[in-house]
Amino acid sequence: MKLSSKEAEALGIAPAVPRSSRTRQPDPKPTQALFLALCESWRLPRPEPEYQFAPPRKWRFDWCWFSHHLALEIQGGLFTGGRHVRGAALLAEHEKLCNAAIAGYRVLFCIPADIQSGTIFPLLKRALS
Repeated sequence: MKLSSKEAEALGIAPAVPRSSRTRQPDPKPTQALFLALCESWRLPRPEPEYQFAPPRKWRFDWCWFSHHLALEIQGGLFTGGRHVRGAALLAEHEKLCNAAIAGYRVLFCIPADIQSGTIFPLLKRALS
């Protein structure tokens, strides 16, 4: 299932807009609605967005299927020097993921292009079955 450019833009996977630009960034709610619609079209259970899994810590999964203890983390900025490839942030991410594993969560990773191309959905389907 391939997304249209408008759907891709709503997911935040269109070409990045420089921070100096005054163009508004997409509202996260349409992005969430689109991802939920894609999950529904793949007949996946409904995930919870921005699920906080370790209160009082503020650690969150991008998407979580709590009843399956499965989470999806979308790694943006890998090829542009984004947060996920910088030392301090990467160490903090490792701490979060180690604690998620101790709590019994399976965490899958993808990049925004995997959502746009649809390649993440068969993997999610397998993990949820």
